[in-house]
Order: sequence, then structure tokens, then C-alpha cells
Amino acid sequence: MPELIGVSKRFGEKTVLDGFSLRAPEDRVICLFGPSGCGKTTILRLMAGLLAPDSGRALRGRTRCSFLFQEDRLLPWASALENLTAVGVSPQRAREALAQVGLADEERALPASLSGGMRRRLAIARAAAYGGEYLFLDEPLRGLDEGTAQRALECLRGALRGRGGLLITHSPEEARLLADEVVVLEGPPVKIKICKTAR
Repeated sequence: MPELIGVSKRFGEKTVLDGFSLRAPEDRVICLFGPSGCGKTTILRLMAGLLAPDSGRALRGRTRCSFLFQEDRLLPWASALENLTAVGVSPQRAREALAQVGLADEERALPASLSGGMRRRLAIARAAAYGGEYLFLDEPLRGLDEGTAQRALECLRGALRGRGGLLITHSPEEARLLADEVVVLEGPPVKIKICKTAR
């Protein structure tokens, strides 16, 4: 399971984490909640193995993970369908995921021809279709209007069913609908202020 044990992390003169520990069970969705700049994304990247701690231990195990970053990180030369199949998703599953987020008619479109909200939904479809045992979601519904956000939310709820995940959001409603547990943070350096069930 993803876990930080006594982790410290600095960026220049700024100490973001100082002896911080957090465990994210593989059968629960944990939401990191707190003000911008408090260290949520740093925690996610450390737990995902994308960032190395200065001290302490960051464990991820051998879990196959799916990622949805704040940036869409789409392949600009690939169609919407190819952006999903490029990560090993079957064409049939890719089409199902595109339909789930309202992009069934855009499978041949390149990312540059899609609106910002459509690109976000494409990134959501890719993360959901890839699946894996654990999902890292950094502000997944960022930039979506209420109508499209609802479709994307249902897609993510399906992807998280029976899996663990680490979610970052500024929305209490997203936390309530997607997470099992909310960890409220303050800092930096990051401290856990409150840990509570989401529902």
C-alpha cells in the first residue's frame, strides 16, 4: 500500500514535509483536503513514486497504478481513441470510456481540436479505462462545468469501485462522493489537522 514514513521534503529554502507519515490502504479512497500550497500534490507525488523524499521512506509496493494529474498530459499527435489505446486499453474498452464521459463522437479528434473541458474528460477517460489496483487523482474535475463534471464523476466512481485511491480536491462534494476518508491538512510544513470519514 502507498505509505509515507517519517518523510521530509524541501524545495530550496521551503520545508514542505518534516517527519510526515501517512498510510493509504489499498481498499479505501483517501482524500487530501486543504488550502492551495499546503503540500497535497507533493504528498501524492511522493506516494506515487514520482518524487524522492529527502529523508524517511516512501513506499508504493508493487501495485499497478493509474494517474490523473492536474495537467491533462495527452499525446498531441494521437487521436482521442489512441490516447487510451496507447496505454494498453483495448479499443472496445476505450470506446466505452469515451462514451461514459460524453466523447463518443470525438474518437478520431486530436487533442488540439478539443475544448479544455473535453481534453479534461479525455484524460479522465484514460485514467478510468486504464484502471489498475490504485488510482492517484489530482483535482480530477478541475475546469469542468456542472453538467460535464457529473458524467466524469460517475466515470471515476465506477473506476474507484473495489479499488483504493488517493484524491486531491478543493470540493467537499467531490470528497463526499468519491472518498471513504478525508485527511485535512495544514502547513507547510504539512501537518494532519483532522482525519474523518467522508460519508
